[in-house]
Amino acid sequence: VSRFTFHVSRFTFHVSRFRAWGCPDYARSPLSQRPLPAVSAPAPRSLLPPPSTLPVLLPLLAFLLAGLLSLTQARDLGGGLREWVKWLEVLLVALFVAEEGRAGRGRWVVAVVLLAGVAQAGVGLWQFGLRGSGPEHFVILGRFYRAYGTFEQPNPFGGYMGLVWPVAAGLAAGLWRRVPRVGDATIQRFTFHAPRSSLLAALLAAITLSALVVSFSRGAWLGAAAAAGAMILFWPRNRWLGAGLLIGGGLAFGLLYAGGLLPGAIAERLRDVGDFVQVYDVRGVDITPENFALVERIAHWQAALDMARLHPLLGVGLDNYAAVYPQVRLLNWVFPLGHAHNFYLNLLAETGAVGLAAYLILWGSVFAFTIHALGRASGARRGLLL
Repeated sequence: VSRFTFHVSRFTFHVSRFRAWGCPDYARSPLSQRPLPAVSAPAPRSLLPPPSTLPVLLPLLAFLLAGLLSLTQARDLGGGLREWVKWLEVLLVALFVAEEGRAGRGRWVVAVVLLAGVAQAGVGLWQFGLRGSGPEHFVILGRFYRAYGTFEQPNPFGGYMGLVWPVAAGLAAGLWRRVPRVGDATIQRFTFHAPRSSLLAALLAAITLSALVVSFSRGAWLGAAAAAGAMILFWPRNRWLGAGLLIGGGLAFGLLYAGGLLPGAIAERLRDVGDFVQVYDVRGVDITPENFALVERIAHWQAALDMARLHPLLGVGLDNYAAVYPQVRLLNWVFPLGHAHNFYLNLLAETGAVGLAAYLILWGSVFAFTIHALGRASGARRGLLL
């Protein structure tokens, strides 16, 4: 009764206001002189980030400080400041996304991320098999070309696809729903139902993952395998079930590779993946067309390690790898690539042990934060966390 009276009183209040606006005689009546209900003003929104994001934002701030300290050793201060501003943009984007999520506008952020990724994937797939031409050094399988999108290189393109497809795949898995089977009145049984939004997300994941594959970037392939393994491990709430699925998937892939059942081009690219995780002195190694790419990478790794020896704590400065490279380069490798061809060695060279430690702490915090949130989330939110 009290709820009914409350709603009737609210209705009477709005009608009285309408009559006061539309009828001058009523506006002069005693009823219209009653005081209006007091409406409290909305509390001002805090400019500070929500406390739940601090475990990630504080390590990111620490890494920004480490990058700023590295600039005290920089030869090219302008380039270093530009690179530092890019990391500042990462912080601002993180704050923006956290605020949009808190305000209930996270859906459009996810939609923009997926649409941008699919647009790049479409460009890459067109470059691979439909355009019919491209840079000569990107030729693969005789008549196709490695996809590179608008990144001009297949490796960063594959890395970008590796950031997008897990978002779509996690969203597709999270949107699946368990619904009771019809007719099971005595025994509680469930089946999975995939709404159209889940199928759309799965389609976007397939498109972006396909573009990653045709980039023929071994680093992107390894990253995709690591992402898939993490999602398989943490999607079931039972960790033992996730570990079993992960081991089973790894064994199945190993059997396909050992049995020669993978496509020949993929198997050939995977055959020498182990060589790319070795670190050895390549001075004096005979350079051939077959080992050029491998020796070039390791030569730049050695240059990065030598830079780290010059400035072990703070490094040579953000984005100063190319500026210092002539001082530490190997004899046969005159031109710097602009980076060490290994992100962690590049960080060690440019920001030293302090910067690398801050970066590892940052990602450790991200993993811990995500794993903790996974235990409480469900549905699409849990899929995005994956």
